[in-house]
Amino acid sequence: MTFAQVRTGSIVDGYGLSIDGRTVDLPALRRQLTAKYGRRTVGTDLRGSWCDAGYRCGDGMVFSEGPTVIIDMTTSVVINGTRGMRAEKADDAAVMAEADRLVPKKTRAAF
Repeated sequence: MTFAQVRTGSIVDGYGLSIDGRTVDLPALRRQLTAKYGRRTVGTDLRGSWCDAGYRCGDGMVFSEGPTVIIDMTTSVVINGTRGMRAEKADDAAVMAEADRLVPKKTRAAF
């Protein structure tokens, strides 16, 4: 699990879960996921991404702009989730704005 620091405190930014493929009926799990969440947004039956509508969706965390869950069932079950790149960029911009507010930039060089 990864966390991000925002003005209101720490929040979960992403998570990951791995399950040994020998302990799960992978074809049955694929059917259950499709029945519950619908067809994946991008990817294949073995590795697919479910993304929030309105955001660009990719088959990797760095390519997804919004909230995304990626499930890889090639040989095991690996589930990764993230708030997306837009949230990360917004966090960075908020930190920089607060830093600029607390320590204003000088209008001219000190030397």
